[in-house]
Amino acid sequence: MNHLVSESLYQGNHIVILDIGGSYKRNCALNGGKYYELSEENPLCFNIFLADKDQQGSWKLDTDKINFIASVIITLWKGEETLSKEAVTILKEMITHFYDQIVNKLNLNHAANLTNFYEFVKAYRQKVEPKQARFFDFDSFELVLKPFARGQYAYLLNAKQNIDLTNERFIVFDLEGIKKDKTVYAVVCIIIIELILDKIKKLKGIRKSFIIDECWEIMRSNLKEFIEYMYRTIRKRQGEVYIATQGAQDIRDSDIGPAMINNTDTFLVLDHAKNTSSFPVLQQTFGFTDQDIALLSSIDNSHSWKEVFIKMGTLAKVYRLDVSRHTAAVYTSKEEEVKEIEALREKFAGNIGFAIQQYIENKLTTSQHET
Repeated sequence: MNHLVSESLYQGNHIVILDIGGSYKRNCALNGGKYYELSEENPLCFNIFLADKDQQGSWKLDTDKINFIASVIITLWKGEETLSKEAVTILKEMITHFYDQIVNKLNLNHAANLTNFYEFVKAYRQKVEPKQARFFDFDSFELVLKPFARGQYAYLLNAKQNIDLTNERFIVFDLEGIKKDKTVYAVVCIIIIELILDKIKKLKGIRKSFIIDECWEIMRSNLKEFIEYMYRTIRKRQGEVYIATQGAQDIRDSDIGPAMINNTDTFLVLDHAKNTSSFPVLQQTFGFTDQDIALLSSIDNSHSWKEVFIKMGTLAKVYRLDVSRHTAAVYTSKEEEVKEIEALREKFAGNIGFAIQQYIENKLTTSQHET
């Protein structure tokens, strides 16, 4: 994946990555990218209600924006549960009325945030007809959303302005520090996807690559429509999506698995010599033929290089990836090597290039002494 990222950068692509565990940290530093290492102390603050404005200064609230706001609120409110169609309809109507009656009417920038929407809903519920109100649990909504409007998580979705990724060529969001808080994690993932979609729409004439590496919690059932929309939008606007996972079972078990597979033209599979029992799952999930499985079984990683099975359409082959010592040091995910390189990077005041050079020199010196 690191090598695919490097090749994409050399070709002029813009790249955004969602990752867990720092796999792209050195590559990002070496290429002058922006690395967001999110945590409780260093959160990603956002405002889902901020939008573009028209010439009259009113917020432009299109269907995509309404769906995005609704997706975030439903995730906050219901987690992995789904919301009835009636309740979704009422929520979207309230979002529209919030803009019409509060934000655009007052023409105040600070009015467009989650806290004000929360207060708006508390007042608006009195106007909803009883036959409609029975479809929307206002008490549950107010109780669950309160921490995000006026409590512990109020910082998360009430930012005064949003970051703009449009002109950043290489961006990595490392979600390791927030993955234990499933609610915050899921919301941050949706926010990042919205930032990426905004980047894709604004950045014309340039190819974009979006990589989701092991961030499967965003593939929840109530986000199925939103993720499928993301796929369609990216493909239409000179973009591509990479999904990296430890096994086919993740995709197979996902609600949006079929949509992901149907929108994917190329499959890359690493060495499965220690997990041959997964071959039937690979065949069933991706439609690999017996010849494909035979090729996959032929992978030989007993040398310094790495081999990978790649299938594009009906064409399948095994390719060898052989890179320099310096490049391998940038890509490595071996814990002891990562620790040594990061220690050297600290020694050289954060300069990753100097650290890699010293690391290679140390390795060569050690090798000579052993010889």
